[in-house]
Amino acid sequence: MTLRCAPYARYSSDQQRAASIEDQFRIGRERAEREGWKVVGTYKDSAISGDSVILRPGVRALLEDARRGAFEIVVAEALDRVAATRPTSRPSTSTCASPG
Repeated sequence: MTLRCAPYARYSSDQQRAASIEDQFRIGRERAEREGWKVVGTYKDSAISGDSVILRPGVRALLEDARRGAFEIVVAEALDRVAATRPTSRPSTSTCASPG
């Protein structure tokens, strides 16, 4: 069975530039190709801090699709793109890590 994956990309307005989104997607697509995964969708948040899931529509959509079983793997350049290390972002990390 081919695993389905969903690349997620984010940049913070004070730390990166808009082109970073495409760079992160490229890295995600390259990883998926190496692993034999099928990319079924992409998610992004532009110029938004990783501190809050509530303020990030892209990660909220990713979490909803993960709950629906749309993919098995989230591909991100680094874990801090998906969830910062603050307690408010930990639920999103565990949701992605746990089926259902």
